[in-house]
Order: sequence, then C-alpha cells, then structure tokens
Amino acid sequence: MFISSARIIKFSFQNFWRNLWLSTVTVSILTLALLSVNFFVGLHALLEQSIQSLEQRVNVTVYFQETAQDAEIQKFVADLGGIREVLSADLISKDDALNRLKERYQSDSNIQESLKELEENPLTASVIVRAKTIEGYTPILSFIDDQRYQPLIENRTFQDRTRLISRIQEIKAQVRTAGMGVTIFLAIIAALIVMNTIRITIYTRRREVGIMKLVGATNWFVRAPLIIEALLYSVVAMGITILLVFPILSALQPIVFRLFDGNALDMLGYFSENFIPIFGYQFAAVVILNVLSSTVAIGRYLKV
Repeated sequence: MFISSARIIKFSFQNFWRNLWLSTVTVSILTLALLSVNFFVGLHALLEQSIQSLEQRVNVTVYFQETAQDAEIQKFVADLGGIREVLSADLISKDDALNRLKERYQSDSNIQESLKELEENPLTASVIVRAKTIEGYTPILSFIDDQRYQPLIENRTFQDRTRLISRIQEIKAQVRTAGMGVTIFLAIIAALIVMNTIRITIYTRRREVGIMKLVGATNWFVRAPLIIEALLYSVVAMGITILLVFPILSALQPIVFRLFDGNALDMLGYFSENFIPIFGYQFAAVVILNVLSSTVAIGRYLKV
C-alpha cells in the first residue's frame, strides 16, 4: 500500500514537471481567477465598511429652549430612550456644549478671545440621538415632532445620509453580481484549461495507460496520479495567490486611506484576520473544480 502510494505521488510530480509549459499555463489561469476573486472580496468588504461608517454618522440633534428646565429635559431624554429603535441618546448640557466649542476652535485665537468676553453661556442643552438602523429614524422623528414637546424644543436637525447609503448599497450589490459573474466565467475557463491539460497528459501517455490496464492496473492506480497532479495545480496557484495578495494590499492601503480620508477598512488587517475563511473556501473550491475536471477528462481513457 505504501509503495503504491509512493509511486502514485512520484508519477504525479513527474507529470507536473514533464509538462511544465502546460502546468505553468494552468497555474497562471487559476492564479488570475483567484486574484480576481480576492479583488471582489476586498472591494465588497470595503463597501460594507463604508456603509457602516456612514450609518454611524447619521443622527438627530435636538436643541432645547433656553427656558427648558433640567427636569423636563431629563424626562424627555428618558422617554426618548424608551423607544426601541433608539441606539443611544447623549445629553449635552450647556456647559458641555461650550467646552466642546472651545476645544473645537482651540487653535483659532479670534474665537477664543470672543468666548472669553462672554458674560454668560449663550448655548443651549441638546441631545444627540442615534438609531439602531436607518429605518429607525422615522419613529424617532415622529416622537420628537410630537406637539407636546414643541414648547420644550427650539429646533432639531437630521443629518440624513440615506441616499448616499442607498447608492453605496446599490454599488455593493452590483459588485457582488459582477464578482459572481467574473468568478463563474474564470472558473469555467480554468476548468477547461485543467481538462485539456489532463487530456494532453493522458494522450501523450495513452499507450502507457493501455499497457498498465492490460497488465492489471486498477482504474484508481491510473486515475490517482492525474488527480494528484490537479491538486498540485491548486496548491501552487493558491500559494502564488497568497504571496501576491498581501504585497498588493500593502501597496494599495495608503491609496485607499487617502480616498476615504483615513476612515477606510484596513484591508491588510481584514485579510489577515479572516485568512482561513477567505483562502480556505477558495482553496476548497479550486480543489473541487480541478478534481472534477480531471475526473471528467480521465474517464474516457480508462476503457480498454
């Protein structure tokens, strides 16, 4: 059993090196397919992060009347926090608002001098409300606009980025569709390349295969070296892909950060943290594709 397995592995490597040009073409096609898949994986993750970042920036800010009492404000905030769609309701007092203003313009000497001349704080208390989902702002705004709270509220602002979020979601869906289309197309091309490579290998060894069958070689003994050869294509292509992906990500990351003002996804970190899911699934898919392709290619030559 051990000797038979050793021979099978030996024949596999011999076939791989004997047809080095065909092996190089096959591995190159598989590598290009895997690089394309990883490109769409990274783009999809980047768009997903962009959507989450935009959703976090959406909020409703409610400014209270200067005459509003602390007890009334606290009750309003408590009632607001009772809405299930509310993720957070951060109350900012008049003093906190003034301190934030000073910190924001600490490098502007004119504004700092103007603030020092104030005899009293002109700002009012406010509350910043964030919803769990974009859709959750509809009931929140309805609550804030209720007539019973109008004497308490001076005005409210809604930083609406829903159109931009919807547009990015549309782009993400298009990227997913394009990625699937390109992946399927490249998978078909790769499968055809693998099948033709195996067929050429078998054709050049057709007499040898015929003799092996006549002297009693089993189908498995004939088939196994070619299947392992297909597995070699998968291993080499996956290794080259991994060696290429991380340097490419390192080179692209500064550009991505500049495009998104430093708020973009850390692509290198994302691929490192999800290394096994990303490359594991891809490797499994390539192995299945190559084994099936080689099995189909071998079938007709096993009948002697």
